[in-house]
Amino acid sequence: MWISGLKETDMKKGRPQSKNVFYFPHYTKRIPELELIEHRHGAEGYMAYYKLLELLSDADSHFILRQTEDQKDMFEMGMKVSPKVIEDVINILINTNRIDKKLWENEIIWMDDFVQSLKACYYNRNRPLPSKDDIKQLNNINNSISTTNNSISTTNNSISTTNNAISTDVNCHKRKEKKTKEKGSKDFPRINDKKQMENPNSSPDVIKLYQLFISDNNISPSKSELSIVSEALDRQPLEFWKPIIAIYHKSGDKKVAKFFFESDYTKYLHHPSISYTYECPIDGCDKRETRDSKDLYKLCKEHPEEGSQKMVLIKY
Repeated sequence: MWISGLKETDMKKGRPQSKNVFYFPHYTKRIPELELIEHRHGAEGYMAYYKLLELLSDADSHFILRQTEDQKDMFEMGMKVSPKVIEDVINILINTNRIDKKLWENEIIWMDDFVQSLKACYYNRNRPLPSKDDIKQLNNINNSISTTNNSISTTNNSISTTNNAISTDVNCHKRKEKKTKEKGSKDFPRINDKKQMENPNSSPDVIKLYQLFISDNNISPSKSELSIVSEALDRQPLEFWKPIIAIYHKSGDKKVAKFFFESDYTKYLHHPSISYTYECPIDGCDKRETRDSKDLYKLCKEHPEEGSQKMVLIKY
């Protein structure tokens, strides 16, 4: 992703590992900081908040650099709201400890609680979540490169020393990485069951989500259905799907798993409504109307002596 700072060389052959996600949880329960953002900036503030989460989702290792003018301009392009709104939204999130204050002092946006909400996705990938240590490691690498370049311009001896140090460091890193992968981790254990090794899609959450969808705990999914449900969990955790499937069952609809998890599930999402109130501009006229459109054109005809008046949007 162009807006992220972390670009690692993938040492594996074949398809490179994903360092971002295509979806993130959008919970229906309102949070105080979002309420404050909406109170100050209305729909534009609401848009700014979720645009920020979109950019963090798409950024490699889920952090954003704003250290150069190009990075700042590209960030504003991605946010698609005014700089004033962006600045206030970020300040609100810093003051509520949603954005890491120390990293922000270095023009880095990191939201730890947001990254934690992606845990299910990385669990299904059998990989650990990105962390602040990834950012610190990047800064150390950059400092090392800077020091190395200076030593190269000074003396050939330092080139030899630096190359040897880099070689030793890389080999050490490979050994540690290999050891970690063999052991797994507490949060992301390796799959030891032979059947699950043969079919990694058959994790407990995948089976549970499928049986929840079909309302039957005795039916086993086919290989294609396992793959479909596994991809759904890769996008969103099990807790995201539970209320959606509950609404789906209440509706009485019958959907094929493929179409439900790929697109039809959006029909059962809860979308918070945004309404706008309009009033007549004539003093003493109490006519008001509420609509879901910000571009309403309507005339008030309650006072013939003044003529028809276009109703105006109330700004709170």
